[in-house]
Amino acid sequence: MKGLLIDHPEFRHYSLPEGKPVKWKSRYYSWVKINKQGVFKLPGEALNCFNVKEGDRLLSIRGSNVGFVLAVKGPIIEAANNFTGEIKDFVC
Repeated sequence: MKGLLIDHPEFRHYSLPEGKPVKWKSRYYSWVKINKQGVFKLPGEALNCFNVKEGDRLLSIRGSNVGFVLAVKGPIIEAANNFTGEIKDFVC
C-alpha cells in the first residue's frame, strides 16, 4: 500500500473524489467514508468498476494496515461458502 500512496498522493490527501476507482499495478483502488453506524456506500462508478451489484454478498478479508479488502468472487469466497462455522452477513 505504501507504493500506492506514494504513486497516488491524492489518496493520502483525500483529494480524489470519494469512490473514484484508480488503477494501480493491475488492480483498482478506491476510498469511501464509513459513517458512525459503520455503513459505507459505493457510488455507481465504483460499483461498476468492481462489478458489485445491489444485494451481492461481500466478504471482508484481512488487508493491510491502511485499509481492508472486500471480495465478491474467487477462491476465498468458495472457501467461505464451504466453511461450517458462523460468518456474519452484511448485504450491500
